[in-house]
Amino acid sequence: MKKAIAILLCMLMSFAMLGCSNNDASVEPSAPVDNNTPAESQNPEQTNTAEPAQEGVNVAENSDIVVVTGSDMVTFYPINAANTLDGGIQKLMMDGLVGFDKDYKLIWMLATDCEANEDSTEYTFHLRQGISFQDGTPWNAEAAKVNLDIMANQELKYKKSSNYRMIDHTEVVDEYTIKVYLKYSFGAFINYLAHPSALMVSPTQLQNDPDSVETGAIGSGQYSLIEWRPGEYWKLALNREWWGYDKEICGGEALVANNAGFNTITFKPISEAATRVAMLMAKEAEMGGASSTYVETLTGAGLTVEYQTTGLSLTYLYMNCQKELFKDVRVRKAINMAIDIDTMINVTEGGAAARADSYITPAVSYYSSQAAELYKYDIEAAKALLEEAGYPNGFEVTMWTMNNSSSVQRGEFIQQQLEQIGIKVNVVPCESGVLSSNVSGYSGDPAETGYDMYLRGFSPSTGDADQGLARFSTAMFMPAGSNYCLYSNADYDVLMEKGVATSNSDERAAIYAEAQKLIWDECPCVPLFFTTDGYVYNPEKISNVCYYPDGSFYLRDGVYVG
Repeated sequence: MKKAIAILLCMLMSFAMLGCSNNDASVEPSAPVDNNTPAESQNPEQTNTAEPAQEGVNVAENSDIVVVTGSDMVTFYPINAANTLDGGIQKLMMDGLVGFDKDYKLIWMLATDCEANEDSTEYTFHLRQGISFQDGTPWNAEAAKVNLDIMANQELKYKKSSNYRMIDHTEVVDEYTIKVYLKYSFGAFINYLAHPSALMVSPTQLQNDPDSVETGAIGSGQYSLIEWRPGEYWKLALNREWWGYDKEICGGEALVANNAGFNTITFKPISEAATRVAMLMAKEAEMGGASSTYVETLTGAGLTVEYQTTGLSLTYLYMNCQKELFKDVRVRKAINMAIDIDTMINVTEGGAAARADSYITPAVSYYSSQAAELYKYDIEAAKALLEEAGYPNGFEVTMWTMNNSSSVQRGEFIQQQLEQIGIKVNVVPCESGVLSSNVSGYSGDPAETGYDMYLRGFSPSTGDADQGLARFSTAMFMPAGSNYCLYSNADYDVLMEKGVATSNSDERAAIYAEAQKLIWDECPCVPLFFTTDGYVYNPEKISNVCYYPDGSFYLRDGVYVG
């Protein structure tokens, strides 16, 4: 089989060159597809390959599959994860109070309902009963409080601590009821609780062995971690006692069908797209991401390639606005004008993307198009702006990006484009762990980051504009947040504060529209393109698999058919 993969690789390389009740006020979480509260029905819609839920789990003992990814895991601890891959894997192992179905509609998970006061500063959650973590610790109000207290503690400075900066404290009302008090009204609170960073971890592990959560957090989820060998693989095993199979615990209808799931899932991080494709074609993997370059090759081999119907992911070229060079908006505008984004989409994405016309995608709530103000590709105008800013001969910069082949190709395209206006770009591919430590976890002088520019995608997994836009506020400088361009504008900061201080949809829409216009004019980065990520799977082996709109794996309803 290794010989077969080697032959395929040679060929490919040449080819590639809460229905939430509210006694006082309406709570309106902002889901990207439609604004709704968690649905009363607990199960996402199933296709006809999933059987109706019955007593007992009917997943074959030999239903072991392999999934190839473009990068490795960084951490298994939800509150400290800063990338989409980690969050997607964690959702298989852990559950939150609320979550998303495959269409990104909010659904109840470890909570069954909630009530909020008129100001949306106090939320009372009723918890689902009869659930235990996989170490035997019972799920109850005390367990919820342990997790929420950690999430609220900003002094811990986890990578996603800032997501929960609005929480003041949590009170245990009774064994299965908690009351969460916020410091101020926060219109997107329920959406943030559906974010992967709010997944619940066993309080026994958190209290007795807190260091172990990074390499193997224990949850109440559909799968548990068997082993992680960084750089090689991580392997999950099905939790056949998962509450999602139990119709009584779920309130009458199980969350998934009784044949949904796989005995084990082995994830293998492979940075080279050609190698991933070779493994899929050689039947050494059942699922992976679909690089646009290889779609015809994959489908020709009998594999199925599909795309998300809606996407939250946007690829950006960030410029560190705390460095003297990028403090000048003329320089930033010149770079926006010097990249032929339409051509880039065709060359690096195979046409499977759309040019960005805002700093969030149309699938994110309160998106407002800036299409009328697009920066036109104009080399001469870009050169003139650089000369006006005092850089007639250009300059030299360092760009960091991920070390997978797709990211490197994008970086090289930008490198060639900016060379036309005298900017020499040194592209530095980095492993995900390095980027986690030196970008997401950076705590030094904002003007002294190792990168001048940073090429990376971002997906607001809450589906709400606050996560997509407030990340560019001053409060979200790393490591507190993901303001990778270290942009700071007092007017923008005020708009972000106003945006979450109200739960009125019309008010939020107006505020975020103003913010999107402001940041578009200030251009602290180049929003390149929206992506609807493609995925490939072997239909002879598996079905009911897809990507969430944020680009992470959705395997909850997956069925083994081989």
